[in-house]
Amino acid sequence: MGVGITSTNVYFVRSDSSWVLIDTAGPNRGAEIRSAAETIFGAGSRPAAILLTHLHATHAGSAHELATEWGLPVYVHPAERPLVSTGYKATEHPTGLLNRLTTQAMSKNTRELDLASIVHAFDPDDGVPGLPDWQCIATPGHTPGHASFFRASDRVLLSGDAVLTVNLNSPAEPSRHRQQVSGPPRFSTWDPHQAAESIERLARLEPRVLAAGHGIPMIGDEVAPALLSFSVETRQVSPARRSET
Repeated sequence: MGVGITSTNVYFVRSDSSWVLIDTAGPNRGAEIRSAAETIFGAGSRPAAILLTHLHATHAGSAHELATEWGLPVYVHPAERPLVSTGYKATEHPTGLLNRLTTQAMSKNTRELDLASIVHAFDPDDGVPGLPDWQCIATPGHTPGHASFFRASDRVLLSGDAVLTVNLNSPAEPSRHRQQVSGPPRFSTWDPHQAAESIERLARLEPRVLAAGHGIPMIGDEVAPALLSFSVETRQVSPARRSET
């Protein structure tokens, strides 16, 4: 939903007779998401749960609207929940002036989303709410409590912004709609070193489907090798970023 660099994916994930919504796009997308859900699942349908990969406004922007409409809580990883009120500590991992300024803006947007009353932490050890056949993979870096979701039976990975299938770090790439494994946008990533470790963690899953927060999903036997290759490349360049000021 959205255009170009602002385009964000949401996912309707079926589990037996119910379904779960993962991410809610930006603000004022609630009606569009509800309409899509009713087209897929029938009139008046509502999910068993709403999950967020992280609390950036481009992914949590319509969470309050949908939670209120459907009468549901919104779940995030425990490490992400405190950020509803505290925001992101941009100075904790200084990685350049642009990163610090963007992180401060993200913190302000997150606090202004009014999510404190509806966002709850779930325990990953107890499984994923509404999705008993999925597991939560902690993927901090883009945000402190970023979470990805993986179904081992068919190796489907919903990676949020931990791994993308469009390169948002190149100004020209989003408009080309070219599929490629890429890391999270540097300008809004809290800790690039943790982000690199999370990419490596996801590569070990060897997914066959890579459905990210931005970009067209990638499907096929070539996904796992592409993700592994990108992980190795990312780990090789990551130490150089430690010198950024």
